[in-house]
Amino acid sequence: MPGGPGSGAYSDGNCAPNSCSVTSTSVKSIADDFATFKSDCPLQKFLQPRTELEWSYYQAGPASDNDTVVFLHGTSSTAAVFFYQVQAFGEKGYRAVSAQYPTFDCPDSWCKGFDLFLDALKCRTVHIVGAGLGGFLGQHFAAKYPNRVRSLALCNAFASTGAFADRAGTLGTMISLMPTSLLRQAVLDAFPQEGYMELSAKQAIDWVGQQVHQISGDDLGSRMSLNCTPSLVSPLRLDYSQIVILESSGETMVVFIQRGMMSQRNSGES
Repeated sequence: MPGGPGSGAYSDGNCAPNSCSVTSTSVKSIADDFATFKSDCPLQKFLQPRTELEWSYYQAGPASDNDTVVFLHGTSSTAAVFFYQVQAFGEKGYRAVSAQYPTFDCPDSWCKGFDLFLDALKCRTVHIVGAGLGGFLGQHFAAKYPNRVRSLALCNAFASTGAFADRAGTLGTMISLMPTSLLRQAVLDAFPQEGYMELSAKQAIDWVGQQVHQISGDDLGSRMSLNCTPSLVSPLRLDYSQIVILESSGETMVVFIQRGMMSQRNSGES
């Protein structure tokens, strides 16, 4: 599918886990660590009122902490992708949440859902760490609800989906019709596969790849549609000191020019 979802038409900042998500020496040890984490911090659910939309999340640390950190995954991930970070923050006495969002048809509806999710967690304000698509949506939320965002940390994120929409072309409008198996394969095919890669990074990517099979076709289709539908983040009303931009040193699915545009917008450069 030249120019389609399997050839870089969507993005995911989580595909280089050595920079922003999981790191370990083997897939087996990651799985073992995750099993230990789940025994201490079981997966929780939040059903959005008057809908069938269900958020999933892992949480660690004190439930009443005012400095809550919320992690938002990219296209190909689940709430599990940030379990090491949630565990580490919790052990240091901070409240940390890794959220997995359900299907949404546009950033605006996602922001309304996330607003309700934070209400359910009893969080007035949060620090947001977003990777790839999660960073894009986090910026939309910060633009719409600036009083709820204490800071933004954006890993391999972007502020516009224009380049992805151009690459997808008319195929972007057909994502909802594609079978789940094709969507999953498109995601997996877009993972970094060429060039030198440290063993720990490759093993972490393999582990994240295993999580793709746990994502429903509806969720994958929603995420890929959000990537392939033209959208631009409104100017943020946060101080530049509240924004941190992180980029991995390895290959990601985020188009380089998109990352550059976001960095320029959020650093105050003209």
